[in-house]
Amino acid sequence: MVNLPVPAQRTWTVGETVHDFELNAQVRDAITFGLSPPVMIANHQGGNTLPSGHWTPLDILSGKLLDTYGGIAPYDATNNPYRSKYIAPIAGIYRITGQVQIAPTNSNFAGPFRSIRVQVNSNETVCAKLQVPALPSFNTCLNTSTDVYLDYGDIAEVAVFNGDNTATSLINDDINGYGRVSMIWRHR
Repeated sequence: MVNLPVPAQRTWTVGETVHDFELNAQVRDAITFGLSPPVMIANHQGGNTLPSGHWTPLDILSGKLLDTYGGIAPYDATNNPYRSKYIAPIAGIYRITGQVQIAPTNSNFAGPFRSIRVQVNSNETVCAKLQVPALPSFNTCLNTSTDVYLDYGDIAEVAVFNGDNTATSLINDDINGYGRVSMIWRHR
């Protein structure tokens, strides 16, 4: 059973008769929900180019590993061009984590910064952000994690910023690791 609502608390009184439908709704469904809440885990396997000077959301649709409640939004050229949006199927606190590895800067000197962030409702709210300088000859590894309240239908994404003066790329291979995004419902 998937896509169960968050169970409501129920207290029986002395002498009350308990029926099978009540036990199913209040006990079985609550245990089932607790064992399988909304969870999404994906590897970024989309385009590798990070243009200079703007935020690029990570593709989670093409590298989906697990999505228990179907929260990953389908591709849409207008509304989801990066295939990056997770739509909260149930309101609650979610633990959102993102990690990437970016290729070295194209210049011979330390350049501007690189950054990763968790954004809700397409830039309306930035919940977590890590920013580091870009260095020549070294990959930049970025990781961010936060707990954030999402209402039903809120959209969460993990995005990366390349502040170098030229485009660079994400490293996506089995040796160095894929970019990864996870969104896990924690509690109401």
